[in-house]
Amino acid sequence: MKKTAVYTPKEARYREIASVLRTKGGICRMIPGQPYGLAGMGLILMDAAARQNFPEILDEAAKLPRPPVLALFYSPGQEPPEGEFPGFDARLELGGDFSAHLAAFLRKYGVRLGIFAVKIRKEVFAISAADIRFCEMDKHCVKLAAGSGSVKYWGVLEEEAEKLRPFGIIRIHKSYMVNLRFVRGFTASHVDLETGESFPLGRKYRQSFRSACEAGGLSAGPAPR
Repeated sequence: MKKTAVYTPKEARYREIASVLRTKGGICRMIPGQPYGLAGMGLILMDAAARQNFPEILDEAAKLPRPPVLALFYSPGQEPPEGEFPGFDARLELGGDFSAHLAAFLRKYGVRLGIFAVKIRKEVFAISAADIRFCEMDKHCVKLAAGSGSVKYWGVLEEEAEKLRPFGIIRIHKSYMVNLRFVRGFTASHVDLETGESFPLGRKYRQSFRSACEAGGLSAGPAPR
């Protein structure tokens, strides 16, 4: 997962965003006027208060083969006029339900960033899609297992299935989805992951799952014991 940064001259604004956004690698602060390399950056949230320093960042980003996603943020009621700052992927207003706007923005650019964004109360969790092993329905909540932990939030698996499919996370059962990158083997009734976890393979999803596996170079057969 690439790095996330907040480009701002104000420590308070950095802390405000850092208190909302949760990422695997954390969030660093970029102080305008100081030299920074943008290689390895996935997302930069840029403060409109630092507008005099925008050209240097925008010029450097444009030179990269895979430039970071750039989002402009501003104080309530102080949105810059349209067209004043071309080159940004989005504009975000601090204040109000900032976490909802941030989550929507991250979901829009999730595939490009390699993250799946989940809003839980006033926090936004930017989860590396490559780390998600499986997704399951747990009563009225959706549970995402990633790395050594998991997150649980209100949701419906049918809706999450559409959002997760672009990341190679496939529906295999009415209650389960798995990430193809973790699949070690499968039979007509079960899917085994490299981690040793095993899930039922529903008849309704058997053919679509098999097709997705074949497209990814996986063939049927139980995981070696």
